[in-house]
Amino acid sequence: MYSKKVEKVSFFREFRTLRPHIRRRRGAYITGLIFLVFTDGGQIFSPRLIGRAVDLIAEGGGRSREVGRLMLIVVIIALVI
Repeated sequence: MYSKKVEKVSFFREFRTLRPHIRRRRGAYITGLIFLVFTDGGQIFSPRLIGRAVDLIAEGGGRSREVGRLMLIVVIIALVI
C-alpha cells in the first residue's frame, strides 16, 4: 500500500490561476462555444432529416420533391458544419 498522502486540489483554486488567461481570450471561448453548439445541433438534426426522407420513400406516393428538399438541407448542414 502506498503511504504517500495525496493532496486534494480544489477545482476553484486551480481555476483561479487560469482566470486571467481566460479573461483575455473570452471572446474566442464564447465564439468557440457557439460554434460547438451549432455543430452538435447539426449532427443531431441531420439523422432526423434522413429518417424522415426514408419514411417518405417507404410510404411511396411520389413525394420525391420533398425527399429532394430534405436531402438538400442535409447537404447544406454538412457543408456548414
